[in-house]
Amino acid sequence: MDRFVQFTAYGLTLACVLVLLGLGWVVIYQVSGVLNLAQGSFLVVGGLTTTSLAGPAGLPLAVLAGIAAAGALAVGLDRVLLRPARPSGPGGPIIVTLGAALVIAEGARSIWGVDPLLLTPYLPREPVNVLGAPVLPHALLLWGGTAVVVAGLYLLFEKTLLGRALLACAQNPDGLRLSGTDPLGLRTLAFLMAGVLAGIAGVLLVPVTPIGWESGLLLGIKGFIAAALGRWTYPGAVAGALVLGLAENYAAGYLSSAWKESVGLGLMLLILIGRAYASGDGGEGLKSRLLAAFRPPAKAAS
Repeated sequence: MDRFVQFTAYGLTLACVLVLLGLGWVVIYQVSGVLNLAQGSFLVVGGLTTTSLAGPAGLPLAVLAGIAAAGALAVGLDRVLLRPARPSGPGGPIIVTLGAALVIAEGARSIWGVDPLLLTPYLPREPVNVLGAPVLPHALLLWGGTAVVVAGLYLLFEKTLLGRALLACAQNPDGLRLSGTDPLGLRTLAFLMAGVLAGIAGVLLVPVTPIGWESGLLLGIKGFIAAALGRWTYPGAVAGALVLGLAENYAAGYLSSAWKESVGLGLMLLILIGRAYASGDGGEGLKSRLLAAFRPPAKAAS
């Protein structure tokens, strides 16, 4: 039982990071129709910026700078690369954002070096007993911070006009234009939100786990899997991230650490195959339905 609780605690830590990344994937796609492979890169920049500035500038300013850097990078990706390039077809933005992720990774390597960095812990280092398992206070901060962000997003989308306008980008973009709301302004806001979410994830993660220049692409792909498992909805992305984070750590704990990175893709493939079979014909035309299942719901780009 103690091992189960310990694996669950580790899984929740990863899941919280994937929640923030998955929500970033969803908000960008729902508003702009772009699949952003650079989402994990924003996390890396936020975490490493905070680490490098925590000493000279102080922790509060370093945290704000890390989140601001991630948000600015996300907006810059859209305004400097995606909009001027106007990539066509579903694969165009993927190629552009993949290239951006690789360039950001090389830039991070040049600035911060090849070794992963860990922010000097600012909370007590002694583990806290949670249901019989030792948990670092920083992990509890990550859990709580993620819960606060998710609650804030719920209030934004359910209780404010701005949140309803963001949702309307996916549900009725033509009606949004007729109401006088600028879809391009909402697109900029969506990229900013995704960058800030990833920056918060980086700030909360870097005292728990070292972050390196190469960490972004893999984490970003896991965020994509969480969003895809959740059918590209906000509540679904949260649920998908929890399933993925826990499944990875259970596999690593009970089977082997070598299985950890393959669990996400395997889990997604199993679910997609199940969806393809459930769509009818006893599995006939499986290939075409699988290809359709990998794509997000149809969405006209703003």
